[in-house]
Amino acid sequence: MRFPVEVVRRVREAVGEEFIVIFRIAAMDMLQGGMSWDEVVQLGKAIEKAGANIIDPLRLARSAGSHDCDDGAAARVYWRD
Repeated sequence: MRFPVEVVRRVREAVGEEFIVIFRIAAMDMLQGGMSWDEVVQLGKAIEKAGANIIDPLRLARSAGSHDCDDGAAARVYWRD
């Protein structure tokens, strides 16, 4: 979790407060050993605290070696003012 948080923090420092920072997270990768929902939420909160304005929780399902978007959940976006 440290790497993405540090990236967002440094991007925020580089671009300032007037620039929108968007972070897309694969919220449910459905892979063995992948992130649990609680871990996704924890990462999202850390990313917000690091300076992201928008967190896009992309939900993916793994099937036959490819990633397919599910029933429109990928369109959900979280905005921070």
